[in-house]
Amino acid sequence: MEPKIMMKPTKEQYQALQGAFDYFNEKLFKDSLPQVMLTLNRERNTFGYYCPSVWTKAQEAEDETTWGEIALNPDYIFHSGRTERDVYSTLVHEMCHLWQEYDGSAPRRCYHNKDFAEKMERVGLITSNTGEVGGKRTGQKMTHYIQEGGPFAKAYEEMPDSLSIPCRTLFAMQGAGGKKKIKKAKNKKKLKKNLKIQHTNIRTKKGAKKRAKKEPNRNGKGEAWKQRKKE
Repeated sequence: MEPKIMMKPTKEQYQALQGAFDYFNEKLFKDSLPQVMLTLNRERNTFGYYCPSVWTKAQEAEDETTWGEIALNPDYIFHSGRTERDVYSTLVHEMCHLWQEYDGSAPRRCYHNKDFAEKMERVGLITSNTGEVGGKRTGQKMTHYIQEGGPFAKAYEEMPDSLSIPCRTLFAMQGAGGKKKIKKAKNKKKLKKNLKIQHTNIRTKKGAKKRAKKEPNRNGKGEAWKQRKKE
């Protein structure tokens, strides 16, 4: 009997994200950005973030290569009214932070300065602290809106179907409807399972604080981690 062909969600999800990174790198940044580690992370109150130089090879190497990290929050992928175009605009937002790290003027930690706002506008995303027209263009906390007919919008329209995001979470812990997932669970066993997942995450965060003293850069206390650029 031939083995049943099954989808490999991890492989397909990350292949799509890597492909999208390479695609937008070529279309919007002239293929000038270095590679990064792409991850999915449920960072609270953010669509995504960029953190510089937090990955390296598992085995020590002479060149000491390091990579930054770009994370997207799965709770906001096809949730809270966010479309795939919105999600990929967040990816490009973080890619602009990556660009600034290498080619722009370095801002103070987590600040979205004029240099960043101008680069965003060149790729077709308009910085706004409200996410709408008329919002502040620079500041500590910043999101954006898509310029219709701009470079990003055109690039997304022309994007191959193979780069479409294949998976979404069924258990969004943040955003609109996040808490309703638990309230609507009719099966008691399913409800207990959902609650257990939440408690596990809480305990993990408490444990991470204790480990932070030993591993500062990996657990949020190191200087590199402090420099995360959030949307």
